[in-house]
Amino acid sequence: MPAPTDPSSSNPDPASYPSGTTELQTRAMGIAALTCIGFMLLGSLLGWLTTAEVDMEWYEGLVRPGFQPPTVLTLLVALLYYPLFFVLIYRSLTRLPSTSERKAAVTLAVTAMAINTAWNPLLIGFQALALGVIGHGILLGVVGLLAGFLWRRERLSAMLLLPYVIWVAFDLLWALELLRLNP
Repeated sequence: MPAPTDPSSSNPDPASYPSGTTELQTRAMGIAALTCIGFMLLGSLLGWLTTAEVDMEWYEGLVRPGFQPPTVLTLLVALLYYPLFFVLIYRSLTRLPSTSERKAAVTLAVTAMAINTAWNPLLIGFQALALGVIGHGILLGVVGLLAGFLWRRERLSAMLLLPYVIWVAFDLLWALELLRLNP
């Protein structure tokens, strides 16, 4: 007969986690880290390839909407973006109980990262504001789906994602206004 567990123990019951462990899962952490680092490198490469020869006077000459966010806020979002998606992917891999739920959450997160990585080089590289609006609209749809999916399954991850969903919604409004001001 197994020994009874000590209720005063500070160790939670490993069975309480879908992963069956309370330890950090290095495989999930590695997948999340490599995914985020890969997209950081891909974004840098795409940005360099698509904007190296672009005349930035086009972008600098655009009429900007009057409700532009402060630069410090934009930098804060950019700084927190990859750590946020690292946490979302890691928690999806370690907290969601079924393989299909884990795959769905990670697929949505990776799709959002791919769209986010691609839209800016497309916008600047092709000098097409409409592509920026379309990219933002698709990105908002994907992160909205991800937030809704996680809300029912892993609430903390969904709550961590909500400020980014709001940011993307604001960014879509800003991009629409930018397009309107620069037909």
